[in-house]
Amino acid sequence: MQMMVFINAVFFISLMLCVPPAMPQVSSSGQPVAVNDPWQLTFIKLAGGLDAAMPDPTLSYDAMTKTYEVTAAGHDIWDSQDGCAFAYIEATGDFSVEVRMEHDFTGPATNTWSKAGVMVRDSVTPESKFVFYNTSRNDGGDANMQWRDADNQAAGWQAPDAGHGALGYPHWLRLDRVGNDFIGYYSTNGAEWTQGANPAIHTNANFSDPVYIGFALTSHEVSNPTTTVLSEFLISGLDIGPPVLTISIVGGAVTLSWKPFGTGSYTIEWSDDLRAWTPEVGMPITETTWPVGWIETFPKWRFWRVSSPQR
Repeated sequence: MQMMVFINAVFFISLMLCVPPAMPQVSSSGQPVAVNDPWQLTFIKLAGGLDAAMPDPTLSYDAMTKTYEVTAAGHDIWDSQDGCAFAYIEATGDFSVEVRMEHDFTGPATNTWSKAGVMVRDSVTPESKFVFYNTSRNDGGDANMQWRDADNQAAGWQAPDAGHGALGYPHWLRLDRVGNDFIGYYSTNGAEWTQGANPAIHTNANFSDPVYIGFALTSHEVSNPTTTVLSEFLISGLDIGPPVLTISIVGGAVTLSWKPFGTGSYTIEWSDDLRAWTPEVGMPITETTWPVGWIETFPKWRFWRVSSPQR
């Protein structure tokens, strides 16, 4: 498996700032699909035994607004198996994952238990154990923790941490893992966080590293999808997040540099449209600084990404 890290390099040419276009939409029929976003997430449809009629979910990432638009159906994230869409990355150890919920759910589904939020799963199967800190369609924004403590076991919850409509939009959700403890937080400004109380800490020692962390969406209607928009997706505490890629231009010569990540063997690829990617000459390399050409030879814009096999 290869951990891809996408970074776009943007040039000022003729006093014009060129920014990347929106990414093409991806869809999963139940197989993992790569998302060309800064985290290089993987997107998958999880369809349990109640979800035979569930249509394929879709996800698109807009690099200009840094937002994810997700559309998914599914009977629920509940019972002993889930019907939902899940965008994820593999991780080990402690972490904190957060996201901004931009606005309420849109149709055609109308169920009040349509829900989306940040999730950790033990595997990418419908029956997997999970912890899910989410908001539902109920009255304009709330915060709830749900979980499944063993595969194929009924899911559980207690009560909303923030009552129906208490948060409004936008609002932020966060899920922390500290050892075997999982802690949910919510915020109305993205800076000041309130720890959930239902429960304050959920403990489950049954997760096996690596786990899968990201965000999930279900409409709570098998055949009718719902759509939500998320932004400011962030994972803290990992050494596999996007490395900082910097560009220097000296005398017209363009050089890339980045902090070490992955196994320490890197492949640089370039693109002019964010669709077709071409490796630079001489790949792979072990250096973290590399010349990529002369600025006058490039078109209006050029983008680079750096990849390394995952540890």
